[in-house]
Amino acid sequence: MKLSKITAAVAAIVLGAASAASMAAGSSAKGEIRFTGEINESPCTITSDTQFQTLAMDSISSSVLKNGGKSALKKFVIKLQGCDNSALKAVTATFTGAESSNDGLLKLGGVEGASLAIADDGGSLIKLGAASSVFNLSAGDNNLRFSAYLQGDTALGGESGTEVIAADIVGGTFDATAGFTLAYQ
Repeated sequence: MKLSKITAAVAAIVLGAASAASMAAGSSAKGEIRFTGEINESPCTITSDTQFQTLAMDSISSSVLKNGGKSALKKFVIKLQGCDNSALKAVTATFTGAESSNDGLLKLGGVEGASLAIADDGGSLIKLGAASSVFNLSAGDNNLRFSAYLQGDTALGGESGTEVIAADIVGGTFDATAGFTLAYQ
């Protein structure tokens, strides 16, 4: 009789422990973390916060863009870190994207009569598909500084074909995407 009471007590303890373990397992949660990246042969690493970025442009009055007018510059930067300039000492950036009717400017989606220009830090245009001015690299971290602005579209026309004709501007929310490639020298 004592043996069966001991066996029953041991069985109750084992079942209780198994029940508690299954309850603990039932309240757990699972997840997954996906790590992505790229290993390349470049002398610098583009920081992840500037490799893929969004630049919020201001709300711009259409009157600023009339007759090919330009908005204020909006600055942005491409940050490079851990640069080894022992062999390659400079870099240029080339921007690409859907080109507008204005030569070298980026087409805007959602609006008409205006385009986006990418420029150097001082506001000089860098046409799509053309390399920027050369940036000399320092060992360590470097900032490649650029700017962007909107410009009203114009075209040549009229009887002589040399008259500048301003496009009608249709406002709204716009977006545009430009890719960039860095070429080390």
